Amino acid sequence: DVVRQFVLAYEHTRDARTGLLYHAIDERRTQPWADPQTGCSRSFWGRALGWYEMALVDTLDILTDSTQRATLIAILRETIEAVVRVQDASGLWWQVLDQGDRAGNYLEESASAMFAYALAKGARQGHLPDEHRRLAERAHDAIVQRFVQAHGNAVDVSGCCVGTGLGITPDRDGSFSYYASRPVATNDHHGVGAFLLASVEAERARVT
Repeated sequence: DVVRQFVLAYEHTRDARTGLLYHAIDERRTQPWADPQTGCSRSFWGRALGWYEMALVDTLDILTDSTQRATLIAILRETIEAVVRVQDASGLWWQVLDQGDRAGNYLEESASAMFAYALAKGARQGHLPDEHRRLAERAHDAIVQRFVQAHGNAVDVSGCCVGTGLGITPDRDGSFSYYASRPVATNDHHGVGAFLLASVEAERARVT
């Protein structure tokens, strides 16, 4: 069932033009944020796809069935290439992934850390090209430079989009303006956790 969930998300939320996955889908197509034809939300939110990529590489650690592994590896390779194509020149990723040049968008810490983790771990597992290690290292270095502040023995991690979702209130409509208007926080658990995982993979890459 775990593999089926990955496949369903891939098949029903993937955009054919960009290869990116939309934040969500409503199979009944009744939610205000859902496209009436596809049921998908309207934007490629970084952290949503970050969770997907992290879950892929983590699941491959424990999945033993060879056919199912091959399915997930193929999905990982295809979706991660779409992620790589929208990596900013800084090494980071945007809150709305495919609209880096649009006013109001911002480079976001948690998604950047999630992608750095998935790239590094996928390469370490042998599922992604070794060159992806360098992309992960570049991303991690950019996160440290832009978002991590040391204060004596304490460290702050800034630039993380706060909790974000769809529905419930009218403003949570899946539009670019909704995601771009989400505030960022310091030491938000979404960002700190992803940064710690990315840092472990970065350190592993340096010592091997």
